[in-house]
Parts: sequence; structure tokens; C-alpha cells
Amino acid sequence: MNIKNIFSKTILRGEYETFKYYRYLRKLTDDQLADIVKRERNNQGWCSQRSYFLAALRKICQKRNVEYCW
Repeated sequence: MNIKNIFSKTILRGEYETFKYYRYLRKLTDDQLADIVKRERNNQGWCSQRSYFLAALRKICQKRNVEYCW
């Protein structure tokens, strides 16, 4: 396995994980999304799964014009 294959698999994994969270988040109301954004502003923990979750949260908030920046 070469570095190009590893890089491709890493990107695909990230996109897949982000899509899983996006599917979950798109079912929520705008008020529920706003509550999640508020909660995440105070969360200092970090890991790869959280980065996928935040990427999905940012996408859905942008799509619905919900304020998400922190």
C-alpha cells in the first residue's frame, strides 16, 4: 500500500463519517441545531469523530442559515 492509497482511504473515511452525522442532523429542527451549537461552543474536547460531527453541523447550519460560528 502506498501513500496515495492511504491518503485516499483517509479522505473517504472522513467524508463517510461526516455524512453519517449529516444524516442525523438534518432530521433535527432549527431550534435543536441551535441548542447543539450552543453546547458545542463550551466543549473543549477534541478528537477525529468530533471534527466529523462539527463539519456536518457546519454544513447543515449553512444550508439552513442557522448561526454556527464559535
